[in-house]
Amino acid sequence: MKQVTPDPKPRKRLVDKGFIAYLKTLPCIYQIDDKCREANQPHHDRTGYGDGKGCAARRPDDYRALRTCDACHDSLHASIGPRYREMVAKIGREDILRDQINNLFVWGKMQGWEVEVYRNGKIRGVTAGIVMFYQIDTAEMLERILDSLIDWIAKERGIG
Repeated sequence: MKQVTPDPKPRKRLVDKGFIAYLKTLPCIYQIDDKCREANQPHHDRTGYGDGKGCAARRPDDYRALRTCDACHDSLHASIGPRYREMVAKIGREDILRDQINNLFVWGKMQGWEVEVYRNGKIRGVTAGIVMFYQIDTAEMLERILDSLIDWIAKERGIG
C-alpha cells in the first residue's frame, strides 16, 4: 500500500506592526494618479504564496505586504476595472518582488539586521552588513530570495 505524506503544517504567520507602519510612510508603488501619494493601506500579496507557507484562508506574512494607497488596494482586491488594468500594465511581478525585497532590506537595516543574499537566493546572517544583487531579474529567483528572507526572520524569531 502506498503511504501518503501529509502536507507540512504551515508555520505561524509573521506579524510586524512596525514594518506595516513603515510601509505606510512610503508612497504607493503604483503611482497611477494623485490618490497614490501615500501607502496608507498595505496589501498582503498572495501571489507565489504556497509550498507549505500558508493556505488560501490565511493572510500572508506582513513582510509580503505591498505599499498601496486605498484606491490601488481596493482595485487589487476587485481585480477588475480600468485602474486595475493600468496597475498590472505599469508594474510587473518582478518589480513588485524587487520592491518587497528592497522594503524588507531597508526595514531590516533600520532594525539592525545583518544578512547577506547569494546569487542562488540563499541567505545567511553576517556581520559585514546587508548585500543585495539587483541584477537578478527572474520572478522565480526573486521569489526565492523573498522566501529565504522571510524564513530567516522566522528562524531568528524561533517560529518554526
